[in-house]
Amino acid sequence: QNSLAALPGGAALAKAESLVELVLSENHLSELPPELVQLPSLEVLEVAGNRLARLPECPWGCQKLRRLDVSDNRIGPMLPR
Repeated sequence: QNSLAALPGGAALAKAESLVELVLSENHLSELPPELVQLPSLEVLEVAGNRLARLPECPWGCQKLRRLDVSDNRIGPMLPR
C-alpha cells in the first residue's frame, strides 16, 4: 500500500507520451489528471483501491488502452449522457 494523494498534471505528465503501463493501485488518489487519459501509448491503467469518485470527463486519447481497472473506488454507476 502506498500513500500517493495526487499526481502531477500538465506538462510533467504530457511528457510521458511513451508510457505504456501505469499501476497506481492501493493509494489515496481522489482524482486523475485529464492529461493522464490523453497519453497515446498507454495500454494498461490500474487505479484500483483508491478514492476516485469519477473519471476525467474530457475525451480520452489513449486509443491503445486495453485494460482499465477502477475497482474498489467510490465510482458509482456510469450512465450515458
